Amino acid sequence: MVKDINSLVGLPPNSGAHTNNSNQASKADQNATSANAENVKSATSSSDNVELSSQANNLQAAEELVQSLPAIDEARVAEIKAALASNTFAIDNQSIADKMLSAESLF
Repeated sequence: MVKDINSLVGLPPNSGAHTNNSNQASKADQNATSANAENVKSATSSSDNVELSSQANNLQAAEELVQSLPAIDEARVAEIKAALASNTFAIDNQSIADKMLSAESLF
């Protein structure tokens, strides 16, 4: 179903009166858009510089390196599975206890 919206304002369709209003609104929109474009140009024409410290650059490089690494070392997982299956996986209790104690000292 199509509704003729031109006649809703009380003007006969294609009378030309409603086009003047829409032209004025369109010109106002164009002027506002033009003013906004000028503001953006003046805001972007100034040159702001940002310099990162060498520490920030190193951190960024390290982050990129970590992101490029796989989440799981498949070769290491396969090695441990094989050692567990053959009952040759050695567990060093003293090393585990030492690491637990050193981690505890961090808190």
